[in-house]
Amino acid sequence: MAQNPLKTFIIYARKDEEHKDDLMLHLSPLVRAKMIEIWHDREIIAGGEWNSLIKEKLSNSDLILILVTVHSLNSDYIQQDEIETALFRVQSGAAKIIPIIVSPCAWELVPIFRDMQGLPTDMLPVIKWKHKEEAWHDVTKGVIATVEAIRKEKEEIENERLLLIENERLEKERMLREKVEAEERLKQEAQLKEQKRLEKIESDKKEKERLEKLESDGKERERLEKIEADRKEKERLEKLESDRKEKVRIEKLESDRKERERLEKIEADRKEKERLEKLESDKKERERLEKIESDRKERERLEKLESDRKERERFEKLESDRKERKRLEQIEADRIAKAEREKKAPYSGGISPSSESTSPTLFGMNRTMVISGGVGLLLILVLSIYFGGKNGIDEERKKVIEDSLANAAMTQKAIQDSIVNVAKLKRLEDSIANPPKTPENKENVVVIPPVKAEQAKVGENKKETKTSKVTADKSPKLEDWENPSILDKGKHAFEKARSSKDNAYYAKSRQYLEEAKTAKTIDGEGAYMLSFMYNLGLGGAKDLNKAWENAAISDQKGWPQGKYQHAKLYLGKKTKNDSIIAKGKLSEAKILGSTDATKLLSQLK
Repeated sequence: MAQNPLKTFIIYARKDEEHKDDLMLHLSPLVRAKMIEIWHDREIIAGGEWNSLIKEKLSNSDLILILVTVHSLNSDYIQQDEIETALFRVQSGAAKIIPIIVSPCAWELVPIFRDMQGLPTDMLPVIKWKHKEEAWHDVTKGVIATVEAIRKEKEEIENERLLLIENERLEKERMLREKVEAEERLKQEAQLKEQKRLEKIESDKKEKERLEKLESDGKERERLEKIEADRKEKERLEKLESDRKEKVRIEKLESDRKERERLEKIEADRKEKERLEKLESDKKERERLEKIESDRKERERLEKLESDRKERERFEKLESDRKERKRLEQIEADRIAKAEREKKAPYSGGISPSSESTSPTLFGMNRTMVISGGVGLLLILVLSIYFGGKNGIDEERKKVIEDSLANAAMTQKAIQDSIVNVAKLKRLEDSIANPPKTPENKENVVVIPPVKAEQAKVGENKKETKTSKVTADKSPKLEDWENPSILDKGKHAFEKARSSKDNAYYAKSRQYLEEAKTAKTIDGEGAYMLSFMYNLGLGGAKDLNKAWENAAISDQKGWPQGKYQHAKLYLGKKTKNDSIIAKGKLSEAKILGSTDATKLLSQLK
């Protein structure tokens, strides 16, 4: 327990002020430690009544230090006033005196100094020590020991005082408790006496009535009449009391009925309110699901329209390519026919009427066959468009169209090869018919047959195609797109990663999609891809917090697989509430057309 510093008073003669200052200098650590609080007469301000102030401070001091010198022994004020007051404090047990022998003097002749233990050690005067600082240090240690003793004594006194207060409190509580118990006993005894008194009065009354009955046979009739009157009066009073009680009961029943009706009305209103709130909630939930379903259908309709538009553009492009090829084939056929007519003109004097339709070419194909191939290609395209309905292409029709397109591509390739071979054959025939007139033109010219040349070219094309395919597979760039967005790059890299199982594509997809997320251009599909990669640790470190964050974004944007991914993360917590939330999200994803959600829901059921 923290204690206040001891109030310390220094008694000294004015001629010993230097010794007083040395003492205060050595006691300053005790002052800073708040162990003591020193006062001396030099602290009296001008105009103060020094005598009364000195006596007041001395009367309130806990420790009194007396510098004993020849000057203090010869001071009447110190010996008669200050020391007498200090001695009174010591005798009352309120303070302690420590004489400090500063210089040699006849201190043994003063009773107060002779009977008290002073300082320094062995009462050797301070100025007689070899080093004066050692003497003052010894005095300081003695003061510290005395201060500690006083503080300990005060602490023990305070503890005894607190203990006494606590004992007094407990004693008061005990006396109060005993008083209350005594009053309770007296009250019970009074009640018991009152009960016995009433019982005695009742028994005395009954006994008196019995004796009166035995003693007053002559007054039996009067008594009976009185009894009858009393009975009737009693019946009348009982009837009045009964009527009053019945009236009170009826009033209470009526009040209870009204209160019950009021509570039933409140309960009915509450249930009606809950029913209306549930209907409103169900209506909002139904509207939300209908909106989700309508959004899904609208998205499917737009995707179908976009798919039909792309399919229509593809067919239009094929049709324009077919027309362009047909035009080029017609030009080439006309040129070949013209060349044949010019070649045959010097020998036959004219052009054979059947030469245009029967002129042989490589592989036995003429212009009529070329045109027939183009017509076949056109017929295949018409059949493809015919089999494509307004409601989409089923699997069987799709297979027929794919086979037709494959046959059309083969026919187109054969036509192109035929055109190339015809041109090469024409050049070969021209070189044979009109050899150049130069001396270097010998029979050492090697002519590459058209078939082998085409086979070599096809082999080179296949080799180039294979090389470019490998290069394209290793590069995540979108060479075939015009100005692709960051989001499109991320999605493309993700699809490439899933098809090639290459983690580098996942890392590239993470980078692109995170940039799109920072730019706030990411959609539900992109957020789902990010959540998928963070959850499995694809393309980098596994991060469940980011998986949760991106799954929530995809869920909010209404992406079906995003809701499915969000539900799977909730199921991973394995708590009842999280399972309920997960089933709700799986139901939403199922409505939006997620087959994964449908399968997982069936497994959970």
